[in-house]
Amino acid sequence: MHLPWGDSGIRNPLTSSSPAAVAAANKTLAPGNGTIEFQPDTNVTGVPRFAKIAVASGFEDTVYERAIETHVRHAEKHGYPLYLAREQAADGMFNKVAYIQNILLNELYKPADERVKWLFYFDSDSIIMNEEIPLEIFEPPSDFAHINWIAGKDWNGLNAGVFLLRVCPWSLDLLEFTMTYKHYHPDEDYVFEEQSILARLTEKDDRFKHESIYVPKGWINAYFYSMQEVKPGLLMSHFPHPDYKWHMYEWLKVIDTDRDEKLKPVYNKPVQDTDYPKEIKAFWNAKRRVDKALKGFQRNIDRGADPVQFGLQHEETKALAEKFKEKYEGLKDAATFKTDEPDTLENMVNEAEEVSSPNCPSQFTVTKFSPSAMPNSFKS
Repeated sequence: MHLPWGDSGIRNPLTSSSPAAVAAANKTLAPGNGTIEFQPDTNVTGVPRFAKIAVASGFEDTVYERAIETHVRHAEKHGYPLYLAREQAADGMFNKVAYIQNILLNELYKPADERVKWLFYFDSDSIIMNEEIPLEIFEPPSDFAHINWIAGKDWNGLNAGVFLLRVCPWSLDLLEFTMTYKHYHPDEDYVFEEQSILARLTEKDDRFKHESIYVPKGWINAYFYSMQEVKPGLLMSHFPHPDYKWHMYEWLKVIDTDRDEKLKPVYNKPVQDTDYPKEIKAFWNAKRRVDKALKGFQRNIDRGADPVQFGLQHEETKALAEKFKEKYEGLKDAATFKTDEPDTLENMVNEAEEVSSPNCPSQFTVTKFSPSAMPNSFKS
């Protein structure tokens, strides 16, 4: 792995910056560039499917400006409009929600055939690592056309530093609820400001959760310090804390080297040479399988089919019914909270099917639930 700080005990020449370079990297500029709107060349065929959005209000920093430039190059390469807000129109992190809402409204006011289909929001502390990756590869397949929100999560849950939002009235509702949520729920906890609200809405609110999905975070929001996430070929890397600015500076040098035409690129790879095609296919197949399994289990429950086995004693039957209930409920939660772990989803489906399978053990066959054997909590 080519990392800017080198292997343990080895001084990497990429980190040997002069004091002058360090000072320049940490220079903060006064605001004044104004809100930026980049439109692709008119020779781009058709209406682009994506627009990119970011907010960098209140200050301008040379490192963050260079990071934003990587997104501009990516937008230019693929013909995406890019919108960058420089002004503060709402408090704190809600400024980004307001700006996205503004761009979304502008799109919705256009004739349908002139709109972009998706908005790709990115924090200004992120860097495009691979300009070759088109955002279109992240669009849900046709059987998941109801998905309107795509994001990744870390150990704190949702990370709203990067996400995809479909251009549709549903998305406008989501942003409106996010902007007004604190007013109607003043006593709730808002550790991560707008991120806390977006997580509650997309994970728990029936108006939004069925149209929202978590994808593997590394696809769109890899953290630079995770060896499993930052690997050659990934779209971008995120540096979600001001203390990481120095690392941004070093990674920007890596990207500059990677763009040198005299050298073989390490991070810029055609999409077919990355893990994306295989991983994206596996992801949606796992989601299809868990959805199909849940529908089958629910159908059997509704018609009274027994997920446990005929011929067991009453207490054994109850125990197996409870075990199936546990697996079933866990799978339902995983269909919302663990979609970013397709291997885990596959294993959970296997475990639930084992409990309900008529082939385990072989001497038993599927029969009907006895009301006395079915837990009361499961009936409800």
